[in-house]
Amino acid sequence: MKSNRSGLFHLMLVLMIGLGLYARMGNHSKTPPPPRQPWGPTMRDLIDDPEGAEAQLEAMQRTNQADQAPLDDAGINSALEGLLSGQDYQRNVARLRAQGSRASPVLLKGLADARARHPVSSKELPGYEQIPMASMMEILGSIKEQKAVPLLLPLTHDSEKKIQEAALACLCKIGSVECVEPIKQALEGSDAEVRSRVLSDLTLSFGFSKPTSSSPLCTALFDVLLKLSQRKEKGADCFDLLFTIDAKKATQLLVNAENLNSSNSQLNTLLVALNRAQVAVPSTMIVDMIPDLKRTAETNPVESGAYGQALIALADAHYPGTEELANDALKLKSQSVRSDAAEALCIAKGLPDPTTVAYTLIEKNGIASVPPVVRQFAAVRDYIDEVNNGGLDQYFFNSSGDTSATALEGLTAMGVDDATQILRKACALFGPSGPSPNRQVRQRQLRDLVNSSKDPFSKLTSEFYKCEELETATLIFVAKNAAAFKDGGK
Repeated sequence: MKSNRSGLFHLMLVLMIGLGLYARMGNHSKTPPPPRQPWGPTMRDLIDDPEGAEAQLEAMQRTNQADQAPLDDAGINSALEGLLSGQDYQRNVARLRAQGSRASPVLLKGLADARARHPVSSKELPGYEQIPMASMMEILGSIKEQKAVPLLLPLTHDSEKKIQEAALACLCKIGSVECVEPIKQALEGSDAEVRSRVLSDLTLSFGFSKPTSSSPLCTALFDVLLKLSQRKEKGADCFDLLFTIDAKKATQLLVNAENLNSSNSQLNTLLVALNRAQVAVPSTMIVDMIPDLKRTAETNPVESGAYGQALIALADAHYPGTEELANDALKLKSQSVRSDAAEALCIAKGLPDPTTVAYTLIEKNGIASVPPVVRQFAAVRDYIDEVNNGGLDQYFFNSSGDTSATALEGLTAMGVDDATQILRKACALFGPSGPSPNRQVRQRQLRDLVNSSKDPFSKLTSEFYKCEELETATLIFVAKNAAAFKDGGK
């Protein structure tokens, strides 16, 4: 199901990712379609004029391919000049990035150009200003250009905050010994906004490069981050980074009675990091906190997050009383606690990732051969993911809409009346027979709908986004039918 999705919209998403934060429109065909949006066709275009949308996407793909082509020295200099002037800004960023280290000399020289500091506007992104120097530093960081470091150091104290943050982000990506001191100063400084941005940059950098504890940044920054984690203030949440850098060392230093106690104001963020890193916390340390955490959840739902995360930690530790505690927590007012309690139930049932389990069963055995509850869960999962990503029109346009009838069955079984009624009303717009399970037929139905109504799904999509209990209901459904998920392929 999910793995079999295809079509124009998904091609559009792939192209947009390949083109950068925003896709660039271009003309490389003899008879290109007229551009309708700077970033490509809308869902309405895909529904109303699939052939025109496909032609536009093909033109975007040709543009993307052209932007990846090698440039000679004159071409690299021309791309930089376009960047500085704001002409075809996003395309020139893509061209320079595609050159890799060959673009370094020109980019390093460009940092000294006075124009690089001044924001520019482009026709591609009207109303959105770009700072060429920041884009140059982003490219230099992506290729880990060590020669950029001496030029970046003074920029980490620049009066323009965007340039300062871009310089620090670049240093985080390069990650050499010379980068340590300015990053350390930013983390230890008083500017919470800059500190928070640096933590995010380090998280992205470490997340992609999978650092070892012996790398220069890791060795130098672990103790700084550990000290920062004890600062109970904005922009000091770095538990995830500590476990990413050295999970063993972080566990030894953080999993103790001093940190794992109900009076710790950072308990929730610590438990979140522990659960994400899948660190096994002794259940006795968690159980001792449960009465106080439950009392807080009952009296102050806003501060109840630690209770739900504690339940997940108990489930991960295979504590035998997890199911009883989680079922009790489902009665509380806090939506976040109920969601975490439902997750804990699934983990306790041996299903920490029911979505993967369901799709694997379907791919392995065929959708007709798995238990009905597995089909229903997968169909509801498709419904949720598609609507969250692009609305009800996207859901019906893509292959996920093939199983809308099964999704209705699942939503009804889960007891989520609001989400059920939204999908039922959306299906009713297609007429007495509802949306066709055949995608091509359904797309023709959609075309008729959008031609007869300006935006038939807008209101219903907005109502869907208010369905707070939907995710929790899907997990409770899985927990109640755990046997079908674990034995459904046999």
